[in-house]
Amino acid sequence: MVCVSKKGIIITPNKNFPVELHTRVPFLHLVLSKNLFKKFLNIIEKDWATGDFMNLLGVRDIIRLI
Repeated sequence: MVCVSKKGIIITPNKNFPVELHTRVPFLHLVLSKNLFKKFLNIIEKDWATGDFMNLLGVRDIIRLI
C-alpha cells in the first residue's frame, strides 16, 4: 500500500490492537504489565522483542511526542 501526504504521515502499531503485531501474541500485552509480558516473551523464546525499542504507542503517546 502506498500512502501520499503533502504534510507528513506517522505510522506505528496501535497498543490497543488485540494482537501485538511484532510477536503475533493476542491480548496478553493488554492485560499483563510490561514486565510480565517481557517474561512471557522470554518463555516463548521471543526475547528479541523485549528491548526498549518495543514501545507500543497510543494516540495520547503520539500527541505527547509531537
